[in-house]
Amino acid sequence: MPVKRKDTDRALSLLEEYCKKLRKPEEQQLKSAVKKVMSIFRSSLFQALLDIQEFYEVTLLNSQKSCEQKIEEANQVAQKWEKTSLLAPCHDNLQQSAEMNTEGEEILNDLPKATQLVSGRAGIQS
Repeated sequence: MPVKRKDTDRALSLLEEYCKKLRKPEEQQLKSAVKKVMSIFRSSLFQALLDIQEFYEVTLLNSQKSCEQKIEEANQVAQKWEKTSLLAPCHDNLQQSAEMNTEGEEILNDLPKATQLVSGRAGIQS
């Protein structure tokens, strides 16, 4: 089932509520892992991936749209992300990239465990 932006917004909301409940010392590692998941959901890369998936499903796979409509919508998506990338200072992009590189392996290792624990405890259904 495809992930939609409203689904990720809801998941973020659930994760935030879940994090607020983690107060015990033994829960702090889980809280840290969940916060990493949240930062990934909030990242511009993740948002771009959602946009790409939505564009693919809504535009490119839509047999009701003409080739010209698909071209127009593709150009709109491209312009949106070109503007977004122009607004973000290079320093911020480099800093985010460095942070992802240093934490990337740890995040990838924690992500399945954290999402499984959160979805089980918070009642998120797949």
